[in-house]
Amino acid sequence: MPKVTINESFSARGEHTSVEVKAETVTVDLDERALGAEPARALKDAIARGIRGITELATRATLRRRKAEHPPSSGTRLFNDTGRLASGLTVDVASDGTWNIAAPPDRLDPSKFRDLGAFERMRQRLFELVPALRDPGLVPQVRTSIEKSLRKAFTVKR
Repeated sequence: MPKVTINESFSARGEHTSVEVKAETVTVDLDERALGAEPARALKDAIARGIRGITELATRATLRRRKAEHPPSSGTRLFNDTGRLASGLTVDVASDGTWNIAAPPDRLDPSKFRDLGAFERMRQRLFELVPALRDPGLVPQVRTSIEKSLRKAFTVKR
């Protein structure tokens, strides 16, 4: 809270009032690593929850391929065959301070698709089914973590 002092004085010309306001020192830490850690983890968790929450069933062709590639196939829902996509997401920070969320290397591998178009269609479908991928700012946990990080970045010295 700033310190406010009201000074009143009298002279032959009349009453004078002055207000003196002294602000406290505010320090700001805008380190990308500190600011991004909590929101990045919150987004990773929201993406994982979104993937686990997909209820759409895989096509028969996808189920046949799954069974042939790794019997016994355990899941019938899109993006949830083994659960490794959601559970294997990782979050880390690059040397430039950018936060990255990565899927396990074998989960979203374009070489596993017949062509790049098929991979792109799969990626688009994943974005449609997982809201956190489309607009992370709409995820309440992400918004809360951003606000919390920003509050931590500003410190008032008394």
